[in-house]
Amino acid sequence: MIISVHIGAHFTNGSLLMRSLQKNKAVLKEQGVMVPSTLRYRDLLPAAMKEAKFVPAPRAAQDRLIDAITGPDRPERLVLGYENTICIPDLIFERDRFYRRVEFKSKWLRNTFADYPMEFHLSLRNPASFIPAAANALARRTPYEEFVGNTDLRSVYWSDVVADIRTSCPDVPLTVWAFEDTPMLWPAAMQAVAGVSADLRMVGGFDILSQIMRNEGMMRLRTYLKTHTPANETQRRRILAAFLDKYALEDAMEEEIDLPGWTDELVAELTTNYEEDLEEIEAMPGVQMLLP
Repeated sequence: MIISVHIGAHFTNGSLLMRSLQKNKAVLKEQGVMVPSTLRYRDLLPAAMKEAKFVPAPRAAQDRLIDAITGPDRPERLVLGYENTICIPDLIFERDRFYRRVEFKSKWLRNTFADYPMEFHLSLRNPASFIPAAANALARRTPYEEFVGNTDLRSVYWSDVVADIRTSCPDVPLTVWAFEDTPMLWPAAMQAVAGVSADLRMVGGFDILSQIMRNEGMMRLRTYLKTHTPANETQRRRILAAFLDKYALEDAMEEEIDLPGWTDELVAELTTNYEEDLEEIEAMPGVQMLLP
């Protein structure tokens, strides 16, 4: 059994990814893939990880956990996805370091299923929108200044997070993609996490587009694709991009940032850093990046 885990990041539609996959339970089951409800393991998994902090879990403990998650079924591939497994959002900047906990929590996760091959999947997001999204989500309980602490925001790089994961879990392949590309990449992300071929027909591929495109555009897109079957995935993505450009919901595409110390210059600098960072991550060994 391969255990495939979507480990985050926060505010990149991770829960929607699991729901999109769960729409395909029947077809995935035929492929030997199970995507159980997060409710089955969101308490069990963190507790098991704490037991495996220092040493790999005994095989019997691993199997008991898997049985508790899967029930009587024994799939060839078990897909899990719970972004708080690695870090709760309040601690993203713990001790002024971006996702500090990923270094040891990813190892705990690996130890929890030590005798099974694993895969990790991670969606990245431009810090210029990620940090405001996190701050706004936490605003009622954590003031912005307390959330970011003394972190130098210009030092926030996803490549550091990816490097920590690869160092802690060198035997675990890591697939990453950019949140900004998900309208085009959503089916590919679903396929990667589920470990299935691009030829497998699944529903839910428009779950992101439907959130950022006007209803009229979605209806026209579906009609167009039925009468103009794309020759390949590249052509399909070009069609999606054209419709999104014409029918995008303005409110969904524009982000207002109202945080202390944030300027247009900071946003531009973080964005440039992020774009360069993605290129570095793409070249890292053991990392596969999904591209539009």
